Amino acid sequence: MFQFKIFGFLLLLIVLSPFSTANAQLTAGDIAVVAFDADIEDSFSFVVLNPNGIAAGQTIFFSDDGFTAASGLDMTEGRLTWMATTPIVAGTIVDITCANDQGGCSIATSHGTVVESDNGFDLSGSGDIVLAFTGTDQNTPTDFLTLFSTEAYATEPTEIPPGLVDGETAIQFASAANDNQDVILHSTIQSLDCSSVTAVVCSMMIYSSETNFSFQDGVGDQSIDGLFPDIPADVPLLIAGAPTPVTLSHFDSDRSGDYVTANWGTNSELFNVGFQLWGLDGFDGEW
Repeated sequence: MFQFKIFGFLLLLIVLSPFSTANAQLTAGDIAVVAFDADIEDSFSFVVLNPNGIAAGQTIFFSDDGFTAASGLDMTEGRLTWMATTPIVAGTIVDITCANDQGGCSIATSHGTVVESDNGFDLSGSGDIVLAFTGTDQNTPTDFLTLFSTEAYATEPTEIPPGLVDGETAIQFASAANDNQDVILHSTIQSLDCSSVTAVVCSMMIYSSETNFSFQDGVGDQSIDGLFPDIPADVPLLIAGAPTPVTLSHFDSDRSGDYVTANWGTNSELFNVGFQLWGLDGFDGEW
């Protein structure tokens, strides 16, 4: 409840905490790659599947290196270091664009921060992988999260890292029709509702078949040609069922003389530390 003098307009601001209380270690299936672009600028997108989201300060490493059980990462290509700067709720899709710092742009992300750790990350339209992991540093994986290969694993070559399962938390595009495609996007990712299943089950729903994805390949940059799929233009912000940080149950106000008492309630709150109520007196005033 809040009492204030009458204003022409009211604005309720939700103040989110930069820190998550759900800071559990990420594991296999907690994210899945849903978009891939190897044309010119190199981009990819991943969806957050962990039901608790990703905590502020969490770091994920991405590599286009192959992996073997005997040698680990082959260390011939590159790595990116991505970090969440605020809590990210389940169902959020994170875009990483200009991953190779080419095409007249610089590496960027829609959420958090990202840097190219060693300047070797360069997705190939002739087949490549995106391997995500957490670890003590960019060269020392401890937990593998997902593997996305645009060609058969053996062709890359790569093995499936420990903890990942083909068709569940890893996918290869091995068929003659779909391998080595330049632009790949999960066709129905926006309508995918994972609110009642585990992260691994949701990852399996995404990775269960190559036919879940749409493709473009050919001369030029298909990621910006206006034909589906374009990356990141056709990548949604959220998947269906993604929770909002705060769900309001009601917002009412009662006037008494020169004052109004505002009352509101919530059905759910995630990472919320409070509210700010601002008033505007007329169209040209200041909040």
